[in-house]
Amino acid sequence: INTLLKTADENGFARHAGMARVMQAYTLVLLVDMFGDVPFSEAFQGAANFNPKADPGAELYDRAIQILDKAKQDLTTPATTALV
Repeated sequence: INTLLKTADENGFARHAGMARVMQAYTLVLLVDMFGDVPFSEAFQGAANFNPKADPGAELYDRAIQILDKAKQDLTTPATTALV
């Protein structure tokens, strides 16, 4: 999802980014529901950090809402290119 978001944001594919953000928020909420505190802020750094700290579940719920707010904005953005 992070790779898709980077590509979509760089190329103006707001609707694709919006869909990816919905999936990201959904996955984050599922992880918190199942495991409680999970790594997010320090995650996805590869070999730079093999042991990311767990973020509090309450903060991650707030983060998921922020992600969904951005997804809503993306999904209501008019398409800038015609699909062939």
